[in-house]
Amino acid sequence: MKFSNDICLILPASQEKLDHELSGWIDQFRNNLNTILKRQLGRDLRFVSLSPADRNNISVITESAVSFLFMDGSFKKMQGFNQLLEDLTGILETKKEIRLQEERIVKLALSESGMELVSGYLKYFTSEEFFGKQSYALLDGTSIPYWSKLLDLSSLIMRMAGKEYDMEKGKVMEQDVVFLAGTTPDQESNRDILRRELIQYGYRVEPEIDVRLIPGETKNYLLSILGKAKVAVHLFGNEYGELFAGSGVSLPELQMEMVSGYINQLEHEKAAETGNLIRLIWLSPEISPLEEKQVTFLSLLKQNIEQLKRTEIIQAPLELFKSILLKRLKQISQDEKRVAAQMKADRKTIYVIHDKRDEQEAVDLVKKFLKAGMNAVKIDFESGSANLINIHKENLVRCDAALIIYGHTNRFWLSSKVKDLMKAPGFGREFPLAVKGLMIRGEDKLTGMQLPGDMIVMDRQEELDPFIEKLK
Repeated sequence: MKFSNDICLILPASQEKLDHELSGWIDQFRNNLNTILKRQLGRDLRFVSLSPADRNNISVITESAVSFLFMDGSFKKMQGFNQLLEDLTGILETKKEIRLQEERIVKLALSESGMELVSGYLKYFTSEEFFGKQSYALLDGTSIPYWSKLLDLSSLIMRMAGKEYDMEKGKVMEQDVVFLAGTTPDQESNRDILRRELIQYGYRVEPEIDVRLIPGETKNYLLSILGKAKVAVHLFGNEYGELFAGSGVSLPELQMEMVSGYINQLEHEKAAETGNLIRLIWLSPEISPLEEKQVTFLSLLKQNIEQLKRTEIIQAPLELFKSILLKRLKQISQDEKRVAAQMKADRKTIYVIHDKRDEQEAVDLVKKFLKAGMNAVKIDFESGSANLINIHKENLVRCDAALIIYGHTNRFWLSSKVKDLMKAPGFGREFPLAVKGLMIRGEDKLTGMQLPGDMIVMDRQEELDPFIEKLK
């Protein structure tokens, strides 16, 4: 579906009635966006405005790919504008396609006082600050910060108004998610640089909203991001940061604790339904902490690196860190594409699940299935990939049947694998597995253990015929 408009500008009054300086700034904002995107879209952008006088036509936001909500402290006195925000909230409660695509509305703070409005309305929506930190005046349209933010917004517009958007599916084409943790003021510029470059490479960077605006819901919000992220990234510099509401620690440390807890849960549950994640931590090569709390935090971080699972600490120039991060993301993507390519054949695909110590048994079974005219895949433990859990999930999503080898392992391992078979729909699987099988090759014959009623249990390869016949 194509939208009627590319951009809806939500204003406190018609542009002719706005302050002359603000009206001119909005004109420049509109023209600059058009200049950036005209070449990519092959046409001029389609703009529409929404102000309190147009309340009867508020549905234009559902017809626009992206809406920009301009906010300044002076707007608080405008009763009509506040009523428009209330009406807008009502629309969002009833329009599912907008509610699911919260990124389609972006709040633009035009001054420090505008941040009060930003934090008071539509808290789950992305916001951008278009005022200078020193003068607190509107960003000059010729400044580097202004154009940097404009490029960020243009990436969003392309994602929504460009060819990638498919309304029938109700979502943006799937993008790999990077969890980029919030940092301290001394590292905000580096975070912006990293975020911008990741977006330009086609990754989705979250959180997209300022989590300080939702102190009571921060944990659940961040955990929802970790559930779909491929990589978590933390940036640390000289400052410790302000204590986050009700936590007793700074926001950067709080996020470190949350990611550590999440990864530990994944390690405990193995291929848990919540997903896969690795973590990269960047430390400035010229780091010289200014606060005792930061000295203590960084010291403990380095001392406990052995306990931080799936984590790398990289103290190098930011450019080198970016290269390493992009390399890790590329490897993850290649692993997933390889899994998909293995299962593209028309033949039925069997996923052989095994422990590393049962490698030879798995190889023999794969050969047997191939000889029977089927496709077979398994985990390659020798690949050196840091993404094995995600490959396991992809295999479960794409295969037709699964066979677990139970040899040199234990019942906890087996229970986790059986649980994965049952919860494959949570990974994104559309249809039930055609066949579930268990090949017992060790001394433990699983006496007394509860197994799914539809699981075919065998103890030697000669008994595979019922498994294969059922799949055929």
